[in-house]
Amino acid sequence: MYEAVRGNGGITRLVFLPFEAHGYRGKETIEHVLWEKFTWFDKYVKNASAGTTPSANDR
Repeated sequence: MYEAVRGNGGITRLVFLPFEAHGYRGKETIEHVLWEKFTWFDKYVKNASAGTTPSANDR
C-alpha cells in the first residue's frame, strides 16, 4: 500500500515498530499507531490549507 500511494504522488509515512510483525499486539504499539493516524489526519485533512507542502519525512 505504501509503495502504491507513494508511487502515485500521495503523502505517505512508513513506520517500523520494534517487536511487531504484520499485525499489532502491544498496547504501546497500538497507541503509537493511533497517534500516527490522528497526527496525519490533523495535518493533512482537518487543518489542511492550500499552501501545505509535505516535508521530506512525509514522502
